[in-house]
Amino acid sequence: MGWVRQAKATENFKSKQILISNFQIGFVIRICLFHLRRIGIRICTFFLSLGSRLVAGHEILDLGAGVRIPAPQLLIFLLFPTFLSPPITFDSSPRNIEKREILIEIKGNSALTDKEIRKLLFRNYPFNHPQFTLEDGLERLRKAYRDQGYLLAEFEVTGGRKSPKENRPGYGILLIREGSRFFVGKIQVEGASLFTRREITSQMNTRKGEVFRDRVFEDDVEDLLQRYEDRGYPFCRIEPYGFRLNQTGSHGEEGRVDFGLHIEEGPLVRIEGFEVRGNQITREGVITREFRLKKGDLYSQKRIDRGRKELEALPFIKVRRIELLTPGQPNRGILQVEVEEGRMNRMEGFLGYKPPDGDEEELIGSVQITLENFLGTGRGIQGRWERLSSLTSSLQIEYKEPWLFRIPLHGSIDFLHTLQDTLYTESQVHLKLETPLTPTLSGFLGVGGRRIVPDRLQTPRSTEYQGFLGASLDTREERRNPRKGIFYRLETETGFKFNYPTATLPKVEKERSRVIKWRYEFHHWLPMGRSSNTRQVIYLSVQGGEVRTNEKEIPLYDLFKFGGATTLRGYQEQTFWGSRVVWANLEYRYLLSKEGRLFVFLDGGYYEDEVEKREFLLREEFPPRRFYPGYGVGLSLGSRLGLFGIAYGLGKGDSPFEGKIHFTLETEF
Repeated sequence: MGWVRQAKATENFKSKQILISNFQIGFVIRICLFHLRRIGIRICTFFLSLGSRLVAGHEILDLGAGVRIPAPQLLIFLLFPTFLSPPITFDSSPRNIEKREILIEIKGNSALTDKEIRKLLFRNYPFNHPQFTLEDGLERLRKAYRDQGYLLAEFEVTGGRKSPKENRPGYGILLIREGSRFFVGKIQVEGASLFTRREITSQMNTRKGEVFRDRVFEDDVEDLLQRYEDRGYPFCRIEPYGFRLNQTGSHGEEGRVDFGLHIEEGPLVRIEGFEVRGNQITREGVITREFRLKKGDLYSQKRIDRGRKELEALPFIKVRRIELLTPGQPNRGILQVEVEEGRMNRMEGFLGYKPPDGDEEELIGSVQITLENFLGTGRGIQGRWERLSSLTSSLQIEYKEPWLFRIPLHGSIDFLHTLQDTLYTESQVHLKLETPLTPTLSGFLGVGGRRIVPDRLQTPRSTEYQGFLGASLDTREERRNPRKGIFYRLETETGFKFNYPTATLPKVEKERSRVIKWRYEFHHWLPMGRSSNTRQVIYLSVQGGEVRTNEKEIPLYDLFKFGGATTLRGYQEQTFWGSRVVWANLEYRYLLSKEGRLFVFLDGGYYEDEVEKREFLLREEFPPRRFYPGYGVGLSLGSRLGLFGIAYGLGKGDSPFEGKIHFTLETEF
């Protein structure tokens, strides 16, 4: 037995019940939110003071009247209250204020605790919530008891009202008659020819001697239907029948359920072909090959479900409907697939601006053009040009060929040419094969070659032959502005390098060497709240890499580079170089639309270099190992040109007006 207590307003204090009204609830909640905001501001100020010490920023803003506040704290102090605004508002107007007494005494329960019953009855709703009704609560309670094997449980409410609209005081008593707990008895199977009775019952979780649970039984029937559909019987029907409840035990405390399954298997269906609708540019074969079904194959629901997921993973296809048609002969089927084509080409890039430092002022950027569905064949072409300084630029071209040899094996070749200041020139080519292992997991391997021609850099000319392999996991529901999901990528690379003398370096210490690299990416999108349409998302990513070699020291061109709009914001592109690097990005995002968002970010990056002194690297400014933070705000909005984004980042030692502005633009056509 137990008590369920809710808010009430009455002058009778002798009952020792909680006295509070809706108006008081609203008032108390507002007081709590006020103090929560103050506490949050204090916490934010503490972390900002810590962050300001990390970035060694001591810029002070004089606000007058003797008030002087560090600038980084002031920047986010002004933004912080926006994110503490509660997503739910409470209406405490007088028309909604009702005085009512709510009290339920629970009797007769043993299978479920009072706490579990309260949760099922009220579902965290207050009594006067417009979505609350006692009938719905009792139905949830009835299902919970049936899932525990109490098929004949009865519930009776006495001495009170059943709806908050009635004005009679009190709920009174909830009396529960749990009855017998039923276990599985005999199971009969009729009409099955594909599977034997033993094969069917052995795969069920509803087994003889186990507690009979409604939900488990429904899942067993669904699983059996799935097994038939995967074996070519899409029209199979399963009808439970003959349920008999028998009381057992000396006092009837237990029972037995005997039942049967009547199975109508239907015709064995083979696929005769496909009918594709809605494709204007994409060729029919590009769509049908994702199902991995050919003429004469047995119908398989598992293959069709996987084909649907593979199609939806294509950036230019959205599946509207998949239906099996059997014109004429019931054992010959046509799979009708209705799709909608999206935009197949994409252009994206970023622009970085560095404020003038003396006479130095610089504009950098990158442009990438991707053709996802070239000529409707599913082939991909991508070109990328990047300018990181007046003397540093790169050009990359990649071609992708899906379904090599008519199997789910995708090949690609890419060429990259980099001019790194006046230090060296790098050219490399890669050949890669990738295959999907599951709809979300894929593996890849490849080979490649790289040539380094030094200029001012005192290093041998080299040619390297590479081999690499890796895997990626992607569960994002959408690519542009996901609310939840993960993306992981791991890659390892081994290279054999041949070094040759140059005019400025006639002697080579080691003609042959080996290079090993590791790269990793971990991205998480975590929704805040239980709603699937929540606008608040936490984004967290960790990326990095490491390089090892048996040379005396790791050459400059083998180091990993990071910094800039896509790695560590608040710094110029590829500012930091290291043989071991890692950077992390933490963002609070508020989604403004399907594509747009407002966000606050905190980045951090660490690099480490085994070489204490390097030519062309200023160790006074960039020591061999160091951690650098970055923080700021950003905004992405959809426009006629596409998705436009801007982020303002502050790095170590930056005052509020010395940050870096990062522009990004992504458009589809």
